[in-house]
Amino acid sequence: TTVLPASGTTPQVMRALNQRTVFECLRSCARASRTEIAQKTNLSKPTVSLAVGDLQRAGLVRLAGHRPPSGYGKPSILFEPDPIAGYVLGIDIGRLWIRAGIADLSGQSLARRDVANTSKGAADLISMVAGVAALVRKASALTADRIVTTVVGGPGVLDEKRRRFVYAPRLPGWSSPGVLDALEESIGSQVRFDNDVALATVAESALGAARGRPNFVYLWIGSGVGLGLWL
Repeated sequence: TTVLPASGTTPQVMRALNQRTVFECLRSCARASRTEIAQKTNLSKPTVSLAVGDLQRAGLVRLAGHRPPSGYGKPSILFEPDPIAGYVLGIDIGRLWIRAGIADLSGQSLARRDVANTSKGAADLISMVAGVAALVRKASALTADRIVTTVVGGPGVLDEKRRRFVYAPRLPGWSSPGVLDALEESIGSQVRFDNDVALATVAESALGAARGRPNFVYLWIGSGVGLGLWL
């Protein structure tokens, strides 16, 4: 069964896209019946039923009770995303602080730890980040295998080819070639890296003061100054 990743042959891609559409619909409306999902997504009812079944088997969606019929007919079966299907780890690496937090798939925070960044080079930085990740996992009583996604944000521009960030002179070791591979190995899971201001801009749109706003500017003032533009 294809669940969420959209790759492979055309039928597999379409199936994955339909699953993602249904899953995002449930995330936005909290709970819904198959009929309501079909109305909101413009997918056919058989397509919605197939996608819901795939998501249930993958553990991403669960039953959420029934809704009484408005007139004659059967009660509607309701579905909702399962927030404990997996957990996400976020790490913010700054010049003064390294911050880590774990949340479930609904965004509910389980634990957070902030540690002063005293690193003086790549080896120190890698060790500190691994330590903070271990601390926050312990605080949330989760093992590493329960973390389905880890995202690390930091200053500068990602140099994917050399696996480092550039234009970040204030953070010692951050621009060393291969530092991101070493960080990924020390954390113990697959990691996505991105610019910290870009990630903060996305977070502001999803959860902050700009929630629901179609356009906004996010100004970041820390050890450096950054700006995110959301259109």
